[in-house]
Amino acid sequence: EDYIFEDISIDSNAEGTILAAVRHSDRQLVVVKTLKKAGIRRVHQLAKLESEIKILERLKHIGIVQLLDVWETPPEFNIAYERFGQDLFHVMKPYVNEMPSFLISQIAEPLIAVMDYIHSQNVAHSDIKPENIMIRMDGKNQCS
Repeated sequence: EDYIFEDISIDSNAEGTILAAVRHSDRQLVVVKTLKKAGIRRVHQLAKLESEIKILERLKHIGIVQLLDVWETPPEFNIAYERFGQDLFHVMKPYVNEMPSFLISQIAEPLIAVMDYIHSQNVAHSDIKPENIMIRMDGKNQCS
């Protein structure tokens, strides 16, 4: 196994879990989405998963979280992505009344660039919400 799992569960639901990990070979920080096969009950759910993987393998943009690895075990499918930062929901949380305009522009500009790119590749994101927008707040002003 090329991944060392940390004691950090990023998200969990009935379908699976997202865990923080480190790729052993190069010490890269990653997240691993683990989907229980039992939770994929319909053919269209498996087709959706396969489509998501194919799209992420094809899209190459600095603002898009990169797919690193896909593997299968008897009980689950596993997908490793680069660890990108924090989701927009948690970035916005401290700003109860109003988010500073400079921060809004730091988030909106790269998000618009990413959306423009994926649309130019004939891809539509069907689940845009703060929890699915990852923000890298390390001076690179990237989001995915």
